[in-house]
Amino acid sequence: MRKGINYIAATVGLSLCIGCSKPDSTSSSSAPTPAISIGSATNRLYWAGRTKLAADTNAWKLMSVWGLPESRKLESQALEKLAIAPWRLRATNSAAASVELRSLLEDLVAAESYAEFFVPSNSTPEFALALRLPVERVSVWQTNLPIVLGALAGTGWEKLALTWNQAGDWTLLGLALSTNSHSALLENFRDRIKAQGIPFATNPTNYCLQAELHLAGTGAIPSFSQFVPGLKSLQLGVYGDGDTLRTRGGFELNQPLPLALESWNVPSNQICHPLIGFSALRGIRPFLESLDGWQKEKLGSAPNQVFFWSQQSAPWLHFFAAHSPQAESQFIALKDFILDQVNGALAPNRTGEFGWQTNENRVIWKGIPFCSPAFQLRDSLIMGGFTANPLTNRPMPVELIQKLHSETNLVYYDWEATGPQVASWVQISQLMRMAFGRAQLSITNAGLPWLQVLHTNLGFSATTINILEGNQRFSFARAATLGLNSVEIQLFADWVDSPQFPLGLYTFTSPREFVSDRARPRPRP
Repeated sequence: MRKGINYIAATVGLSLCIGCSKPDSTSSSSAPTPAISIGSATNRLYWAGRTKLAADTNAWKLMSVWGLPESRKLESQALEKLAIAPWRLRATNSAAASVELRSLLEDLVAAESYAEFFVPSNSTPEFALALRLPVERVSVWQTNLPIVLGALAGTGWEKLALTWNQAGDWTLLGLALSTNSHSALLENFRDRIKAQGIPFATNPTNYCLQAELHLAGTGAIPSFSQFVPGLKSLQLGVYGDGDTLRTRGGFELNQPLPLALESWNVPSNQICHPLIGFSALRGIRPFLESLDGWQKEKLGSAPNQVFFWSQQSAPWLHFFAAHSPQAESQFIALKDFILDQVNGALAPNRTGEFGWQTNENRVIWKGIPFCSPAFQLRDSLIMGGFTANPLTNRPMPVELIQKLHSETNLVYYDWEATGPQVASWVQISQLMRMAFGRAQLSITNAGLPWLQVLHTNLGFSATTINILEGNQRFSFARAATLGLNSVEIQLFADWVDSPQFPLGLYTFTSPREFVSDRARPRPRP
């Protein structure tokens, strides 16, 4: 039954997050201290609601993208799958209850809401939800939610005790494992509404989405901790800033990371303009060396920094580079893995194979349409890309290098022109799915049409992650049109298209597709 409350909390959070998601061209603004305290053991989630956001001039760009027909179709698809998920996952059918649940999920997206969830170590968990519903929807909730829970016979959910209250224009809902449970959370809601008219503490920033989650220790959400086992807690706030969503937050790990933040060593002679994306990550050596495969192959001292960049003109101009003190032996191990394991995965699909060019210390993929992915060793630098790196006489913008050196505790930095990047990643990801026999995103679902219209509606994105203290706490800041970068947007569409949504990705949960089952593409000469 604890899982029942956990699932309801997760579904509420997921429904709210479905709705919410021209920064400076090279950086995000400095991150203020998050409004939520990391010390409390209560999990909190606030959502302004689509209705309130529609009247907020600071959210005009988000609402314009959300108003696209393709966006509304994606939302509808997600809610439809969420509404049937409790029964589909149990291989049962309850069409009537799923209709009732769908109606409630639509309210969760549209209405302003606030939820708290607490799991004491030696007591029963509590869940409380405050909704600012239209008057005519209050009775619908009081009728539909018991029907939904009652249709989940055999799960323990039907035994959850419901408590209803009305405080001002807020409808309060409590869930507990027993009718004798005293809901301290609901009592706190009522006290806050009586004192200030809202069930949550006021914040200095007008957040449209705010969350505080605890994944380890007292108050933790057990069902969530399995997805990020090293994460202790997470807090974030998202607010509109005209044509941008700005995200500020932080996270804490269960244990400190053994990070060694060496000075940035950017391979600037390999990174040329015109750029549409640049990412840098450092302190990764301990993580790489802790991997079972790294230790099994005895690969020695690992790279401590890795860089990614992409250029205009073609979708395949995506590259990476990493300096390593033992680059040669590690490149040989990478080459052997590609020729053995990756070629074996490509063989059934007849999409070419990697070959070893000894005179250039390069492994190149031939026979794949449109591009020629390759990995190469240059002195201490291991490099790769979806095509040959087109070096130009235009050096990378000095502002990007200055940004890396301007913050001493910077661990990760990412900048991109999100629109062009989304368009590029659609083509790259579809080609890679075809090459490895995975299901390509289909135009008959909502994800791919949504991706195809986004590139003309998205501006720049910039993300920073900094160490706060003791290699255990980190701050996070982002400025982006939808609050997501191009890779996350791709994953979101792939996720919502999954036939098992909210589980899995479409790419891996749909039946595999091989070239032998379709018309074979013309290989690149």
